[in-house]
Amino acid sequence: MTKFIETTAGTYVNANSVERIVPGPKGSGVCRIVTKAGTDFEAWGKAPDVVERVSATYVPARDGFFVLNDNVENCSLEDFKRWLTPVIAWRFTGADAYPVPVTVDGPWDGVDEPQLILQPDGSVVAVHDRSWKSLDEAYESLRGGDG
Repeated sequence: MTKFIETTAGTYVNANSVERIVPGPKGSGVCRIVTKAGTDFEAWGKAPDVVERVSATYVPARDGFFVLNDNVENCSLEDFKRWLTPVIAWRFTGADAYPVPVTVDGPWDGVDEPQLILQPDGSVVAVHDRSWKSLDEAYESLRGGDG
């Protein structure tokens, strides 16, 4: 699978064409990408983070996995059941290599709360946290404060 790095200009660089990734100016939040052809680009993120994103492994998700709205305090049960974002792949990075759900909005890592995942069997899992047998059970548990 070909991987690409998004530049600060909104263009993409084929990861196979990268010669090296070096830190940008301290505190800038960017790094410098140098291609084998000698072209320089800037990318958002620290160099190690960009390297990790590029070296990540992506596995297509089976049908039936969805990321759920975790803001149950401000939504009804109907909205909780309606707000489903399909998981299209799982990303594995770093030494731990735990799965990060990927949707059309991108990878769901770096969020403050555990992601809620609806599984094909109807159960719900809060990544690295706990699980419930159904959407209703997850909603009630999370609304009731024991989630």
